[in-house]
Amino acid sequence: MGQETKADERWYELPMTLRQACVKAGSWLKANGVEDGRSHAERLLLHVLEMDRAALLLAWNELLPPDKGEEWQALVCRRATGEPLQ
Repeated sequence: MGQETKADERWYELPMTLRQACVKAGSWLKANGVEDGRSHAERLLLHVLEMDRAALLLAWNELLPPDKGEEWQALVCRRATGEPLQ
């Protein structure tokens, strides 16, 4: 887990919609060597927001809640260092 990420972390700037958050994190994960980064970003977002995919898609254009942002950013960064999804 001690790996450093290759790309910088500027992908995370609030405010952003759930869609933007997922796309930006997915691209960032991919740049850091995570295959199918978009899918991993979405799964982490589902976990943090405690919703299923249908609910996420309905809320796709809503803003990422600031109180969930830090937790989500931390999980995405951990995934970029090689920590597997659980």
